[in-house]
Amino acid sequence: MAPKTLLFTGVRKAIALFALKLEANAKSRCRMIAKSLVVELNDYEMLEITRDTDGEHGDHCEVKKCISCFFLVKLTIC
Repeated sequence: MAPKTLLFTGVRKAIALFALKLEANAKSRCRMIAKSLVVELNDYEMLEITRDTDGEHGDHCEVKKCISCFFLVKLTIC
């Protein structure tokens, strides 16, 4: 690989490790899949991280709409 490609790959891995180990939470106000980690990006979006042993990197990341469980409870009570 070219040095530029190695640098790009290294930076991407460092960012992914930071997000997974330091920013991701097992609990969130957003609805999430069991056994996943979430990084809340803003009030409306979240990054959901799940283990994927068959995947290339061992994890699957997906940006999803943040559906607040609190908001759903308030709607059903009203």
